[in-house]
Amino acid sequence: MHDLNTIHKINAEAFSASISKFQAQGRHVLAKYEGLHLVAIETFTAAEDAILAYGAGVAENAPATGTNFKLFSPTPAFYAARRDQSEDKTLADYIARKTPELQVNEN
Repeated sequence: MHDLNTIHKINAEAFSASISKFQAQGRHVLAKYEGLHLVAIETFTAAEDAILAYGAGVAENAPATGTNFKLFSPTPAFYAARRDQSEDKTLADYIARKTPELQVNEN
């Protein structure tokens, strides 16, 4: 059985992955925190709906309650066009990938 801190860490990692996935799908994500712990997320396709939900959550939960919200916007489409560098496992992999760009023509 895990202690409470470990449970919060596991939940935060799972929520973080979900937030990134939804942002990549073009969705707005509203995250609800209780203190420092992320406890829930909600997604929206329209920015207006996300902003209204954020405002309602803030109005409903006074800052004194320790509940706060963060609104994440979708990931821009040009980020998907960037190269995934996950195959660079070591510094040698990175250097091998960059070497053709760094070589100087000696002729």
